[in-house]
Amino acid sequence: MTSHLSSDLKKPLILAVCASMSFLAVFKTHKLKRHVHDCQEELEAMRSDAKRKDALISQLRAASVASNAEIQSLKELSASRLKESNRLERALSDCEAEWKKTRFELGSTRGQLQHHQTLLHAATVDLEEEQRAAKEVQSLLAERTGELTTAQAFLTTSDGVSGADVKDLVERLNADIFQTAAAISEFLEVKPEVVEHCDERAKDALTRYVGVALTELLQAPHSEFEFLVQIAIQTTLCRTAEYTSSSWTKAVESIEEASVVGMYDYVQKFEDPSVAGKWRSITRKCLSNVQDRDTWHQHSFNQMARALYEVLECLGVGTERAGKTVERFSDSIWTLAKKAMRLNTFIGEEVISSDLFIVCPRPGSPCREELLENQGDPGSFICTTDLGIAQVLREADGIAGRKVPVLKAQALWDSGLGDETSA
Repeated sequence: MTSHLSSDLKKPLILAVCASMSFLAVFKTHKLKRHVHDCQEELEAMRSDAKRKDALISQLRAASVASNAEIQSLKELSASRLKESNRLERALSDCEAEWKKTRFELGSTRGQLQHHQTLLHAATVDLEEEQRAAKEVQSLLAERTGELTTAQAFLTTSDGVSGADVKDLVERLNADIFQTAAAISEFLEVKPEVVEHCDERAKDALTRYVGVALTELLQAPHSEFEFLVQIAIQTTLCRTAEYTSSSWTKAVESIEEASVVGMYDYVQKFEDPSVAGKWRSITRKCLSNVQDRDTWHQHSFNQMARALYEVLECLGVGTERAGKTVERFSDSIWTLAKKAMRLNTFIGEEVISSDLFIVCPRPGSPCREELLENQGDPGSFICTTDLGIAQVLREADGIAGRKVPVLKAQALWDSGLGDETSA
């Protein structure tokens, strides 16, 4: 029974032992698996760490290569700097030697400079003495030159221009006067009936410039009316040009021209013609210096423009149109005034050996027919259309005698006009 019981007890015990053994085996297996898993993770971590360390080693190797290259470059740069330093040291040594040499030369140059300054000072003193002497000589020379110039002004009796030059200038002035008068006449186209019915005031003003005969011809119906208008303008320009070219005082109102001309007549009575001519030349030059040429030119232009304006107004052109006409032809009038001024200088200052005057007989005044071209019957003179030039021959006592024409003046005679037409 005991054996049977023990047999029954062994089975559960064996089962229990087997179960325990099985559980222990499972536990150990699980523990072993977990240990294997931990080992694998640790192995993986070690592998990652190994890779990271490999990468770091690669970087360190690359950095080492770069450092080696930089070290090599620095070594080469250091060697180059060392060579440059050695060169600079040699150059500095050379400069110090050059500086010592230059300093020595500078000391020598300073000594020479002081010597030269001493010589220069002595030369300057000598130069100042010579300059003072030269100034004294120049002052004396200027004084003697002034005395000689003054004497020469009276001693020189040769003409500055020839008679041919004077004649040529008068001819060119006449040509310009003719062209200007023709252009103005063509521009205006004055109607005969306007002049025919002008009032007494306009008639008197027109007579003052062109004379009674031409004024009456302009107021009467005439076949050559346009030609007469041109002649009226031409005569007016001739008269004003004659005044400018003959004036002694050149528009200086403070000087009485008659008294100066009287003094010249007095000189001519007692002096040789060349001396009298030189007195005239010097006197007129002095009178020219009283007023500058620009002012004289403007005065001559104003006188010529004013006379033309008044004649145009008397011809019935009207105040406004007369002013515009004068303005339109102002350049031509300015040129006429300038040439008349030049003629004044020629006959008054440049010609010394002979006594010349402008021939421009005024309407209604006596005229010497031998000084005029286009002569008609005695008493038929109407007006002057072109200026002339003549020479006055003095008698032994200095009194003015015969007048010889150099260039005859052109005149309008009634024989040169056509017949009047009926109204």
